[in-house]
Amino acid sequence: MEITLKNAIELLAAFQAFLFAFYLLGSKETKSKSTIYIAVFLILLGINTGYAYFEFFIYPISANLYTFLLMSFFLMPASLYLYTKSSIEPHFKLIGKSLVHLVPFIVINLVLIPTVYAENLKETPENSEFYQKLQIALYIVFYILLFLYQVLSFRLLHQNKQLYLENYSNTDIRRYKYLKTLNVIFTILFLISLAKNILVFNYEGPEADYATNIVKLSLLVLFCWIIYTGLRAPELFKASEITLPPVKDLLKMADQNSGNGTNREKLELVDEEKAGILDKVKSFMTEEEPYLDASLSLHDLSRQIKIPSRELSLAINHQLNKHFFDFVNEYRIEKAKQMLTDPDKKEFTVLEILYDVGFNSKSSFNTAFKKHTGYTPTEYRKSNLLSAA
Repeated sequence: MEITLKNAIELLAAFQAFLFAFYLLGSKETKSKSTIYIAVFLILLGINTGYAYFEFFIYPISANLYTFLLMSFFLMPASLYLYTKSSIEPHFKLIGKSLVHLVPFIVINLVLIPTVYAENLKETPENSEFYQKLQIALYIVFYILLFLYQVLSFRLLHQNKQLYLENYSNTDIRRYKYLKTLNVIFTILFLISLAKNILVFNYEGPEADYATNIVKLSLLVLFCWIIYTGLRAPELFKASEITLPPVKDLLKMADQNSGNGTNREKLELVDEEKAGILDKVKSFMTEEEPYLDASLSLHDLSRQIKIPSRELSLAINHQLNKHFFDFVNEYRIEKAKQMLTDPDKKEFTVLEILYDVGFNSKSSFNTAFKKHTGYTPTEYRKSNLLSAA
């Protein structure tokens, strides 16, 4: 087998995919249901990336096994969707109806039995124009499948963004951004791959080779990014711990349980209860400063203040008409403003202050600070120190 630049990139990319997939499966730190799906996704992508090596080593042994491995790429879109879904929904389980995700893979292989698989058993299989048309048809089915699953993934992310903002103050927002970025990158790769295959099937020459190399290099970059993200922040690969439904669903349940005749009185009573909860929460936030914990969640605050998560969520996310994420960050920003203008803390850098007040990212701190004050932290410190002088 001749080693070319394309083959070298394929080998490196496939090796990275397999290595990190098995690392995730064997690591106790990232062990969760969602880990299985991302590992399967990486393995399938690795097989598809390194198909030239499978052709060289496996095809001479069993042409049908080689074909079966190639057809496994029809499971790739579903595996990424299931990873996204299981990362967002901690109670997600594969049930009977979930087997529908296997249908395209099974149907494709059944269709190939009398054509490709049967021909592979012949000593001199036919090589005709039919196989090129079949290959084009398989690609069309794959891209349609990929498009549908990516639409489902982005729809799922959009629907659950509110849920993250309602339950977390920092860390899991990063998980949401990571999942969205992963799907965006994969969609871009899908479009590049589509353009590459249009070139390959319609043009002969160096352009098709260049396009193929770009796809392989893009996959290598994707694997490097996933590995870097996983090693830098392994908590992003754990399943979400959200147990509450979105606030809008809680409100629907409250309306359904509030009865008919005394509906208005009961709702007013609920509002009074929420006002009392808010007073208690605000006092606790000011006196105990739980927001200094960068990983503070609604569940954590509920446990500390001894208020049920459901009532606490309704009080903050509905009664105050702001997300838990914004509610907590307001306290962090106020604390940061105090530290930035304190003459005794003028030696503290902005980076030290942002970590001290509960942020874990400079970009998120700068964005939140400017949203609340209209200034960057550095501008705010300079303007206040000058006015004090």
